[in-house]
Amino acid sequence: MIIYTHGVRVLKLDERRVRLRVFLADYDPGNLLPEGPSFFFGVLWQAADGEAGRRRGPLNGLVPLEDTLDPDWVEANAGRFIESVERIAARNLPAGDELAGFYETHYTELDRRLHRWHERWEHEDQLVQADYDVVVTDARWLEPLPEGQGMGTGFASWGWTVAGGQLVRRGLILKDRGDREGAAHAFRRASAVDDPEATVRALLALDDLDIDLDALNFDDQVAHEARAALELCVRLSREGRAADARAAFLIVHAFGMPEFMGEARERAGMVSPAERAHRLMSEGDRFGALNELRRAYDGGDEVIDFAVALLDGDFETADATGPGGALDHTRMALIAADLAFVHGREGDDDTVAALLKLRVTAELGPTMWRYALESGNAYPEEVAAAIGERLMRTMVAMHLPEDVRHIAETAGARFPGLAAAAYAELGDHYAVFGEPEDEAVAWALASFWTSVDELGGTEPAAQALVTLARILDETGDPVVAEAARKAATEKAGPELAVGDSYAAFAHARLLHRAGHGHRARSLLLEIAEEDDRGAAEAMMFLGNHAQSVDDTETAREWWLRAAASGQPAIVHRAAMQLGYLAKITRDLSDALRWYGPVIESDDENAALAAAHLGELCYWLGDEEESLRWYDLTLSETDDPELVAEAAFRVGEMRGDRAALRRAADSGHAGFAEQAGALLGELEQ
Repeated sequence: MIIYTHGVRVLKLDERRVRLRVFLADYDPGNLLPEGPSFFFGVLWQAADGEAGRRRGPLNGLVPLEDTLDPDWVEANAGRFIESVERIAARNLPAGDELAGFYETHYTELDRRLHRWHERWEHEDQLVQADYDVVVTDARWLEPLPEGQGMGTGFASWGWTVAGGQLVRRGLILKDRGDREGAAHAFRRASAVDDPEATVRALLALDDLDIDLDALNFDDQVAHEARAALELCVRLSREGRAADARAAFLIVHAFGMPEFMGEARERAGMVSPAERAHRLMSEGDRFGALNELRRAYDGGDEVIDFAVALLDGDFETADATGPGGALDHTRMALIAADLAFVHGREGDDDTVAALLKLRVTAELGPTMWRYALESGNAYPEEVAAAIGERLMRTMVAMHLPEDVRHIAETAGARFPGLAAAAYAELGDHYAVFGEPEDEAVAWALASFWTSVDELGGTEPAAQALVTLARILDETGDPVVAEAARKAATEKAGPELAVGDSYAAFAHARLLHRAGHGHRARSLLLEIAEEDDRGAAEAMMFLGNHAQSVDDTETAREWWLRAAASGQPAIVHRAAMQLGYLAKITRDLSDALRWYGPVIESDDENAALAAAHLGELCYWLGDEEESLRWYDLTLSETDDPELVAEAAFRVGEMRGDRAALRRAADSGHAGFAEQAGALLGELEQ
């Protein structure tokens, strides 16, 4: 935020009279132009403070700083120094949306004019402003002022209002001077001002009144202050003090510790500044959105410009916004990450894609991914996994193996499928550009994380790596075998039992994907001799491969072995393949043998199996049985393709208009069109 409220310029001096021009610098519809002597006392005291090229004067020596920070003292004593104030002329009032837009456009320029109000600004005639004649009680108070002097004034500093911020600053000064009671009194007064940031900082200061923070090392001090702000945020949220809780959260956010932000999201429902700004923009509150960003990224003008461009959907401008430094660069990346997950949850894939194509995403993709996970913004799981994969694919396309590795390591146990895919891509990369050992480690870790995903945990997956190492020793691949043993030890320790051969199957599948078909087949044949989940998967894979080259008899043999494996995850998959072979040969008895158990179970393919039997009976002319199976299909699924076929056949055989309408409404090409045509004929 702009750290001062108004700019002041000395126009004319005449003994005890000075004419001042006051410009509104920080646009606030509720605080446009000053009234009364208190403001002008502050101007004269500041003009005599000897700072920023200003002269030192007697007023500054007479009134100590802490008194100027006490609004009550200033209100009661300003008349001792200011005899009268008369506003001569005001310009650019009343304020409206157009004026607010002007201030937004020139926000950065105004922020940077703090010490430059002696210079004329090309746009200053458009600012809210007024001229004042101020008469002082003693000409000495004007001694430091030369005509033409200018300065920024009205410093909130420790709050969102001048009064609140000044009281907090007063308390801190008194604390440093050892005046505990005076400091506590100032903090209590600050906490009662209608100023959430001042309230929160005052409450935190009260809690720390007897703590010497300077005695803590830097890391401990940061941890203490971040934890205190977080706990205050949670407490204020539970008390229903939403604005104060938000102010506390912004202090937490300023520490840049994503784990604390994640805890605030979980315990107090806090969202990131970028997400809150997006919500406010969506509600039409642009001013509120900008204030949120300015409070969160104080001093980061380029960061705010970047965020606003993203919120406006102007990705070209955002991409052209250069960061002011490394911190700004990181902030930009984290804002892009926050908004990517927000739009991902809203189902806006186009915006997600645009955000992930930004230059800052390509440069800091792993940082964005880690931050999203740790800050709690990476949810729900399917959105988080999809965005993580997009980031990973971007790193792959740019040939950045270390970034791919970082994404894989961060994904870990929460997203084992993503970790597996990332390590598989690393294996592909190292196969061309790396050393055999690097390739081997990548393949081993890809197999490990695939096994974590399928076997349900780190330990069984590590045990599966031990089995992979044994089988590879037997098939003559010692480099990957050693990498697998090492990975197993790193993930679960040296004392591991032999496990499932699933990791070996995953490795064989990777070999096949990489074009090493002969090596993959040799390994799969070896795995198929085991008696576990991996062996059954190998049988299915070999059967599917045989079918792909039109070797139906070999495919049937492998699928029969898989169906007899006793592995629950495999038996029904094999049955679906065997049932389909029976269907295409119009063997109803064999089709019932395989499809029947699938239909009777809770298997996800039950409706598909019923639809296959419905179609087979339709081919065989058994209308009654066909209707029975198709009715079952319609009762078990909303899948558009299955509904289109089943509803059309039911409508066709029964002349059922409702079924035909359902088929037509499915939107599936082919059956939906046929249903519409038949419905038209029936209704003529």
